[in-house]
Amino acid sequence: MRGLSIPDARNVTLFRGARAASARPSAGGRARQVPAGRGRACDNALRLTLNVICCKIMTVRHISLLLLLLCATALPAAAVEGGFGTGAGAELRAVCRHYENRARFRPREGVAELVVILAESCGSALRTLERGPGAGPDAAAARAGARAYLRRLHAFKALITGINTGRFLSSDAGTRAIRSTRPVSATGEYLIARRFGLISAYHEWLRGAPEYAGPVLPERPAGN
Repeated sequence: MRGLSIPDARNVTLFRGARAASARPSAGGRARQVPAGRGRACDNALRLTLNVICCKIMTVRHISLLLLLLCATALPAAAVEGGFGTGAGAELRAVCRHYENRARFRPREGVAELVVILAESCGSALRTLERGPGAGPDAAAARAGARAYLRRLHAFKALITGINTGRFLSSDAGTRAIRSTRPVSATGEYLIARRFGLISAYHEWLRGAPEYAGPVLPERPAGN
């Protein structure tokens, strides 16, 4: 055969012979037919195989997302100690811009929302780093506190982004599609912030930032 090697031509010949044999009438004069039950079994086996393949693909996507999330959470610790130690850094400025954009039209009066407090405190801590090294132990402590708080806020932003991305990917698998595409609510974000240690890092920074004049998140009594 033109364009085929000898083994390929042999396989084509065998396939044609098998197809002709299956269509040849049997001794009873009727062509052979595949039983309906066997056909349904083949269809079920094919569907099961496709489901297993899809599950494996989603598992790989979720594992990849988890690895990215862990890397994003671990990155700020090394980055702040290295590049951010001598200045604010582009990454920290991007974090503050993120919260500033989210809180742009939110009220500042009265009991402010968490996103407003994060935006105001992030900007204040960022200005502390941008001023450069100051004289005296108080200035060094203020810079260290601002750096630690911004590092924690950077990791928290990566965590929330990872959760929202994971919900979007889960919707592709057809699991609670309507609910899974919703981002983390304001209440959920606050609870995650407490569990993640962001609220305690915020209050620790606030105690060393007497010049801060923005909205303040009340500190809950111990044990609550």
